[in-house]
Amino acid sequence: MSRNLLLFFMKTYADGVGPWKPYLVKTVNDKVDRTGDGKITNADRRVDGSTGVIELAHQKGLLVHTWTFRGDGGYDLGFKDVKTEIEYYIKLGIDGVFSDFPAAGVAALKSVRSN
Repeated sequence: MSRNLLLFFMKTYADGVGPWKPYLVKTVNDKVDRTGDGKITNADRRVDGSTGVIELAHQKGLLVHTWTFRGDGGYDLGFKDVKTEIEYYIKLGIDGVFSDFPAAGVAALKSVRSN
């Protein structure tokens, strides 16, 4: 089933979707050690914009909330900190986040709104 058809169907019973954050961004393994730990892992992948899921969901009238933003490791794609990571996703157009570090989420939202 195509994403377009799936989101059209979801709109019949839901106000939003909650995909895991890696499904919302394109990434590239360009062999750069962004974390500086001497190993190339998923956390070192370069983030290269949206996969189109956010835009398509919004076209269907669905909100997009994504998860989980962590400040203690986890899947962070080499962003320098959780605030920077959340800012990136807000700029892509997400409507909400789930985070174990809410202060970082509030700081990210304030930062994006002030620019």
